[in-house]
Amino acid sequence: MASSNVHRHRTRARLLPALAAFCLPFTPVPAAEIVRTIPEFREEASFHRISEFFTGRENPGRRTILRTDPEVREGFYLKVRLRHTDRPAFSEGTARLEVAMPDEQQTREYAYSLEEVTRGRPLVMLGITGTDWPDEMERPLAWKVSFFDADGKLLDSDQSFLWALPE
Repeated sequence: MASSNVHRHRTRARLLPALAAFCLPFTPVPAAEIVRTIPEFREEASFHRISEFFTGRENPGRRTILRTDPEVREGFYLKVRLRHTDRPAFSEGTARLEVAMPDEQQTREYAYSLEEVTRGRPLVMLGITGTDWPDEMERPLAWKVSFFDADGKLLDSDQSFLWALPE
């Protein structure tokens, strides 16, 4: 009889958290959540893989690489790690990258189409390449990256510390 009561208490202890979670108001999981963002300058050679030697094509691996000039690999990149990506949210979505440069009054803004971003590629590299980023030694003072769905609704954004400072 005592073991029956213990079993009943264990069953209740397991069911209570599940029932509590079910009774809480439903909050949808965001279609994309930025886990972390790493700014860096990348040389062309850093993108070369052995498979490119055999196929002649760039192999992005588990990354989605988007560039302002698709023909030029060298440039300034934001590596953005995403969580909860789902293809429908990105099929026609966009990313916007804004950068503040040291000697410029206005911020630069770049837009990228997100049709290639999928669950299999949770790392998105947004590159400012070619004539958009002519000097390898130059670095932005501040940056902000935002992801939008097909309707223009903000999914998530991230920014550098200096972006949030007053003008």
